[in-house]
Amino acid sequence: MIFGDKDKNKSDICPFLNKPCIKNKCNLYVKIQGVNPQTGKDVDVWDCVFKITPLILIDHTKHLENTRACSEQLRNEMIKLNSNLINAIVLLNKGYTFLPNQSHVINIDNENKND
Repeated sequence: MIFGDKDKNKSDICPFLNKPCIKNKCNLYVKIQGVNPQTGKDVDVWDCVFKITPLILIDHTKHLENTRACSEQLRNEMIKLNSNLINAIVLLNKGYTFLPNQSHVINIDNENKND
């Protein structure tokens, strides 16, 4: 059992039949394999979908948190790149140009005045 039985002498009562669980004869009795998100131990059990739903929700929440963190990291990178692009456009509109493979900016107007 994933969560353990509260009362081991009491048989499982099906919420639909209001009778003892019929186990493998029921379509809601499924095999779960994976890792318990609370303990980190491997899980390989047959159990009722309704009993394992909280465990699945906990695991789903952890995956959602990881997805949120990745989305936020992507957002921050995109803001930085967009800021750099806007700065480059502003500099190009002012007459500056970027030289290939160089990190500094040269003003075209100043070069033309010297010629």
